[in-house]
Amino acid sequence: MAEARGCAATSARPNASPRAAGASTVMSSTTDASSSSASSCSSSSTAATASSARLSRYPMLPPTREHHERDRLVVVMVGLPARCKTFIARKLENYFNFIGQPARVFNVGDRRRDVRLARVPPPTAQPQAKVTRHAPSDLTPSIPDPQVVPDSHHPQFFNPRHRVCVTDSAIKKRQRHREYHRRFRQTNAMSEVATALYDFEGDTVHGELSFTAGTQITITNKNIGDGWWEGECQGSRGLFPESYVEVGAQGAYDSGSDFDDDDDDWDDDMPAPPPDAHDMGGYSAHAPDQGTAGTDHFGRSATLKRSVNRFSTFVKAGAEAFLLGATKDISIDPMLVIHVEEGQDGPRWQLRQQPYGHITIEHCGARSKYKGLKSYEAFLIKGAVPGTEAERRHKHFQWLHDRLVDKYSCLCVPPMPGKEYESKFNENHVKKREERLEAWINRVARHPVLGADVLALKHFLTCSTGDATRWKQGKRDAEKDRFLGAMFFKLISQDVRCPTDSDKRIDQFADFVTEMLKTAKRNIDIAKAHSDRMASSFKREYTKIGSGFELLGQNFGNGGGQTNGDSVRLSQAFIIAADHMNGIGELCAEQPVFDQIPWMEGLKEYMGLLSQFQGCITSSRSAAARVIEVEDREDADSTEKEAVSSRCDIIHTLTLCEMTHFHEQRRKDFRDMMINYLDAQIDFHNKAEAGARDAGADGEDDDDEMHEMEIVNWSGTHRAVTRNFFQPVTVAEVEAIVRRAHETGQRLRVVGSSLSPNGLGLSNDGMLSLANLDEVLEVDAQQRRVRVQAGARVDTVVEALRPHGLTLQNYASIREQQIGGFTQVGAHGTGARLPPVDAQVVALTLVTPNCGTLQLSSDDADPALFLAARLGLGALGVVTDVTLQCVPAHELTQELRVITRAEAVAGHAERLRQWPHVRYMWLPYVDAVVVAAARQTVVGDAVTVSPKQTQHALEPLRQLLRELAPHLDAGSVAQLGFAELRDRILAHAPLDSAHVRRCNHAEAEFWRRSQGVTDIGASDRILGFECGGQQWVNEVCLPAGTLDQPTGHDLAFVERILALIEDHNVAAPCPIEQRWTSASASTLSHAHGDENGPALASWVGIIMYLCREDQRPAITAAFHAYRALVEASLDDEFDAFVHWAKLEIPSEAAALARLRARLRARFDVDAFNRARHKLDPHGVLSNDFIRALFDDE
Repeated sequence: MAEARGCAATSARPNASPRAAGASTVMSSTTDASSSSASSCSSSSTAATASSARLSRYPMLPPTREHHERDRLVVVMVGLPARCKTFIARKLENYFNFIGQPARVFNVGDRRRDVRLARVPPPTAQPQAKVTRHAPSDLTPSIPDPQVVPDSHHPQFFNPRHRVCVTDSAIKKRQRHREYHRRFRQTNAMSEVATALYDFEGDTVHGELSFTAGTQITITNKNIGDGWWEGECQGSRGLFPESYVEVGAQGAYDSGSDFDDDDDDWDDDMPAPPPDAHDMGGYSAHAPDQGTAGTDHFGRSATLKRSVNRFSTFVKAGAEAFLLGATKDISIDPMLVIHVEEGQDGPRWQLRQQPYGHITIEHCGARSKYKGLKSYEAFLIKGAVPGTEAERRHKHFQWLHDRLVDKYSCLCVPPMPGKEYESKFNENHVKKREERLEAWINRVARHPVLGADVLALKHFLTCSTGDATRWKQGKRDAEKDRFLGAMFFKLISQDVRCPTDSDKRIDQFADFVTEMLKTAKRNIDIAKAHSDRMASSFKREYTKIGSGFELLGQNFGNGGGQTNGDSVRLSQAFIIAADHMNGIGELCAEQPVFDQIPWMEGLKEYMGLLSQFQGCITSSRSAAARVIEVEDREDADSTEKEAVSSRCDIIHTLTLCEMTHFHEQRRKDFRDMMINYLDAQIDFHNKAEAGARDAGADGEDDDDEMHEMEIVNWSGTHRAVTRNFFQPVTVAEVEAIVRRAHETGQRLRVVGSSLSPNGLGLSNDGMLSLANLDEVLEVDAQQRRVRVQAGARVDTVVEALRPHGLTLQNYASIREQQIGGFTQVGAHGTGARLPPVDAQVVALTLVTPNCGTLQLSSDDADPALFLAARLGLGALGVVTDVTLQCVPAHELTQELRVITRAEAVAGHAERLRQWPHVRYMWLPYVDAVVVAAARQTVVGDAVTVSPKQTQHALEPLRQLLRELAPHLDAGSVAQLGFAELRDRILAHAPLDSAHVRRCNHAEAEFWRRSQGVTDIGASDRILGFECGGQQWVNEVCLPAGTLDQPTGHDLAFVERILALIEDHNVAAPCPIEQRWTSASASTLSHAHGDENGPALASWVGIIMYLCREDQRPAITAAFHAYRALVEASLDDEFDAFVHWAKLEIPSEAAALARLRARLRARFDVDAFNRARHKLDPHGVLSNDFIRALFDDE
């Protein structure tokens, strides 16, 4: 054999064959050989030379010690994947076996690629026997390799006493050479001795040791991974879990210190040594109680064995080790403890203050190293902490992801976005990578647990680029984190009880994850197909239409021998139309970048998140199964069972917290995604519409009756633009317009003062304004009635009634409304004995498309049509005049009181009976209710009036504004009234709940300082009140019993809203307004009932102020979420339905179907539709709002 080695050594060539160029060889042999081996080598020198030529002859590690084993040769191949190591090793094995030298091949590492190689020929085969090569791929999944760790049956093939030499032709970096040396030194010279803490019954099939507590084990390899070591005891060699032993004395061998790399790439440093599971730390605080009282007893008794499947998620995540109590109690810094709180949907992570702001990532361009031999893209991280910036590479992000996955193995760590991006619509792939990384890091930072990580995440975000020493030290600290795997569970505090139905919830969530994955995949496929069509077929079709228009334009341009100017203009119009069609085609091709691509990106991100939940779901299910197994064991005592059950509850709680966090993020993200999607759709259609309008301008007839008009509602939240805008001055003109619309099918919508918060009166198809029909036609003082045209404003009518000693019975908050809209939407004031304003209508004139002009009255033999028309939403006909029932003019005394919520509930029934007009203003986050009550003034009463907007009352608001805006001078602040002060304060941070709380507290103090009798005067002035600036508002009506027997549901409804606000930290400003009315007999009245009966209805409104123009989109999105939260939680339970002027039509089909179902349950929709079909069979007076609610499906 010595001669054989000599032949091999002298025959080796530095320039190895291509197959051997990518591999490295490690050889170990005996110092002498038998004569038979030498003879075999001599007789086969040619074969030995041929085989040795495939090896590199540069050993990098000299022999470490002598050995005494004979006739054995070990060949170890090391190197990068896809370097033909296995192929060359098998060839070498064949040759050595053929020449009579026993040999065996091992791989270095604990996994190999899942590639099937042909069976190795037997030792008697000829050297020419062909070995099939199947080159592995980096994309091929890795699988456990049983050759890695030789079991006890073959100890002679890999023995610490062997002499091992290393040659490496695949890896060039000096530091990695040193690492291979260090690991082989450790493998061959480790002499640490450990003492077993527990009994362990290993699986011999997988090469595991078996031992009892107290056994001495010699550790031979600590680099197995996944919490496993290799060692020897009692003549056997195998694997065992490191947490089952305690390391004692260590031999004299020192593996050497870490090497410093002259490479500036921080992640090329040697991985930090794994944390010692038995490190007691330096803190005095102890971990929270997690049911570990019986840990030692349970672990030593081995009542429950560890899983045979060492690669299951349950095992790899550390959940099994934690459940079995195979972790030691160590001291924990109290700041690291993760707390759980009880939320509305179950356990949730305790909300912590967000340590980072919105993190932005900017592409810094390309960087290079090694004098340009290596280049990479760099990204600048900003905004995590004010004043800090950090430059990172993509693989730095990958390092952070790996650290988080290692530590939080049972959490849903967002997967890293891919580096590559397939651009189909000319997107910038660097920009896309930048956007994906920004979305990923912000999602990590928003997680209550991941975002609080101090070793990896905080260091990654805050360590400056130039501080290499601090960076490397922080990296090593993160890699030496003690709380990995099973130890992470020790950080979770049992603050709340695990729900008894946790298993059911987790199973339901698992089903939800499966279905959502399918749904997301389906939506991605739909969006992708639509994007392809937009860029190809849609664009092509519009281009074809444009080419046809262009041909017509060219043909008309010739004139046929005429030079008529109209013909020339028509030709130009067709040319312009052709350009417009081509423009629409280009819009179609570009549109996917704005709607479909972001939509697909969001869905793909969530598919990645959903795929990460399998770990925690599997761990919970496996833990539950193991608990059942313990419960069924007769040899397990109650202490053991209780300990295992307690730890299982912690695992379940972790999973439930992740579920809750996922749903919270899902609701927010998908709402934002849908809003962005719809905004992009709106922009697309607006651009197409604007182009069509411009293209059609030259061919449009001049018509004095048709003007382009843009109508915006008072809050600026809805708008409509139409060329069909009519403003008649006589009833005859109204009749002519309605008749022509009926004949031509021209849609027409009656618009009033546009004060409705929604788009009830708006339409792009056509609108008719009655602003010119604004006269008070007749006042009948004897019958106390007034007849007015529908375009007259409420304040005009009140002033016309004043000389006659009359006034209206009730008012809404705004007196600038037109009477037609005032009554058609069912406006209301407040008063438990007063109905909504539509009940004041006793007669009206209705111009209908199909039945002409009708005179309807409460005195009709069949008043059903009248009751439907007086609150008809403008869908039955055009109301040109109404007759209102009035009451004698009177004065009211208004009193303002601030009471607690409990006091409001206690005295509510008596308050409604004593005061004709009562209005509550509930203040979120403050235990205060402002009660504004009014009663008729008694002549002769001596009352002192204290105005509410005094300097003293306004001081809390002024002080807060000066604190927020110190640049404002005192004079300008002193000139601001209550509403202006509140709006300016809110504008600083309208969606910051903490800021809104401060504003609400200041407003509560304003009201407290304004208590008392605040006003005495005419009823119309007292009942009208200031609503504040532009705002989003949602008001519902719900039944409240009767005046004599109130149900209390009205106050319970508001209390539930306040609880939702506080539970979900909603930035809800003051006030939540609540009013009451009696019943109305109108068909579509929310307070429908007998007008002479005792029924009581309550009206509750929530708001958000639209402070500044730049804040509108964010406030709009927040209010929609606020409204959706209240609707989903309370409307069905309390039978609450949104007021017609505040109702927003949902865009989702399912939500619209639910709304229509509730509509039919609450109102007599069939009776209303019968009237619609009779009076307006073509639906010319209905806009999208009416059609969505009332048209038959």
